Amino acid sequence: MATVMFEMREGTTNPFGSSAGRRNKMQYAEEIALRRVKMLVEQYVVARSRRYDFVSTELACKAIRQVVRSPIEDAELDHLLARSAVKQGLSVRFDRIGHWQAASPGLSQEKSA
Repeated sequence: MATVMFEMREGTTNPFGSSAGRRNKMQYAEEIALRRVKMLVEQYVVARSRRYDFVSTELACKAIRQVVRSPIEDAELDHLLARSAVKQGLSVRFDRIGHWQAASPGLSQEKSA
């Protein structure tokens, strides 16, 4: 493995210590975390397809969040799961309570009235 060394010239600032450098590192870390979540979603759906013909968003999110802290919200994770499940020929059960309340706030208000 090659080692890369950076040469600092006089009068220049460290690019890794600046706020722009930190933002780039944070953005890069978030991209890596998102890729990991996407890979976990794919693996979960493939494993699930061996035994069942559906994917539950509630169970899938619980399983994925036990392995890695997701940088995306639950609704977006549901959509990732749904896309992957449909590609595998599985049906999707959007069975998370919070998802339905976020998707249709009028429905939850009607029930409480």
